[in-house]
Amino acid sequence: MASSLGIYIEDTMIKYAKVIKEKDSFKVDSFNVLFYDDLHKALTQIINETNSYKLPICTNISNEIYGYVEVFAGLNSLQITNGASH
Repeated sequence: MASSLGIYIEDTMIKYAKVIKEKDSFKVDSFNVLFYDDLHKALTQIINETNSYKLPICTNISNEIYGYVEVFAGLNSLQITNGASH
């Protein structure tokens, strides 16, 4: 039985749900909305309430900026250049 905790964080509000996979179906074990002033205390409270100490936790923070870097795109040309110079 696999479980995970999903947390969506906004400026002053957190939405969360703990989901359990049982065979071929999913079950929502617990869910709620929490308004907070201190993010650390709120997350600790959610983890305690849902008993999610050792579960994978997935978050999505509003206004978060994602950067994408393609590391391997130039690897072949770099190897060819380095190989030709030796």
